[in-house]
Amino acid sequence: MKFDRFFRLGAIGVASAALLVVMGCSNANAPTDAHFAAGITAYLRHGGNGRICYSMSHVFPLAVFKGRPSYGYYNPTEQENIGVNSDTLDHLQQFVRAGLVTTKHVLTPTEDTEGGTFLTPAVRYALTSLGQQVIFPGNSSQNAQICFAGLTVKKVVDFTIPGQEHGETVSTVQWKADAVPDKKLRAPFQKGALPFLQSYAAGQIAATRSGMAVLTNHGWVYSPGE
Repeated sequence: MKFDRFFRLGAIGVASAALLVVMGCSNANAPTDAHFAAGITAYLRHGGNGRICYSMSHVFPLAVFKGRPSYGYYNPTEQENIGVNSDTLDHLQQFVRAGLVTTKHVLTPTEDTEGGTFLTPAVRYALTSLGQQVIFPGNSSQNAQICFAGLTVKKVVDFTIPGQEHGETVSTVQWKADAVPDKKLRAPFQKGALPFLQSYAAGQIAATRSGMAVLTNHGWVYSPGE
């Protein structure tokens, strides 16, 4: 999925949601596409509900072996070598092209056949100043993660006629999402430097979503299905 489509659809989703809200503003309690879209949008803007994040299999900085042994890194906590697959290497190179990660040739520990370590040539991947702003580097309990886009409401596909459930007026709503890249990452996306994240975002917004809307004195409040 090319960035121009990824970005354009996100902009359309925002505009469509705004138009729906304007069209349906006469009665905030009416079961309309506009009011359900407004409830979903409020949900997406709360906390991290609308964030698209990608979790990695490593932390930063990461020193990847070159030569002997090939494509791995030494984990001092586990005291062993950990393999690095080709997808991870490709993603690291994309981060480099996007200006989020820098590289440096270093010597790093590697496990030997007797359980000890020796130094071997490696490429060290570390976050740039921009990378530090958008990527969580990871720690002993959580791998690195990048949150790079936000969900928007592309359109409400369908909803059930509101009915009573446990004393509340509820409706099941189906909708399609779109995605808008974060401002700090729009430039690398426009340059096509992060295709794996574009593909990941496309997968996140492909399916129709479903959840429950409950009528309150603040209008329709949305919560996602399991």
